[in-house]
Amino acid sequence: MGTTVVALVIDAGSAQARWAHVGDSRLYRLREGALELLTADHTKFGQAYAEIRQPPVDLPHTNQLQAAVGISPQVRVSSGQDTTQSGDCFLLCTDGISGMLPAATLHELLRASHDSATTADELILRALDRGGRDNASVIVVRID
Repeated sequence: MGTTVVALVIDAGSAQARWAHVGDSRLYRLREGALELLTADHTKFGQAYAEIRQPPVDLPHTNQLQAAVGISPQVRVSSGQDTTQSGDCFLLCTDGISGMLPAATLHELLRASHDSATTADELILRALDRGGRDNASVIVVRID
């Protein structure tokens, strides 16, 4: 049995965001009204985008993991970094969110509210309303 993970570190002093992920948990960023997917899934389909800085925001889920934590002694971790800007909004989520909700819904909800807890709750409720076939974990981080 394995698990997926996505992690984000924000250094406010240097205005830097650094992230790492394994599997198909994802990191999105809403910046100036545009939604970006910052991580490419470690799946058969996602591997095609491993070297591309920005995979498509509507990258399909395949549930055919090529990497996960706990399935082998060594783990291939992907990472990235970028500067932050005031108004950036980061969404860290499992495939129970991104696999259940289209990118357009993620975009709509992130733009609609400036309260991170309210946005996170609404994302989970919508994913569950659509069938909730997987773990629906989410963190929303806003840069002021």
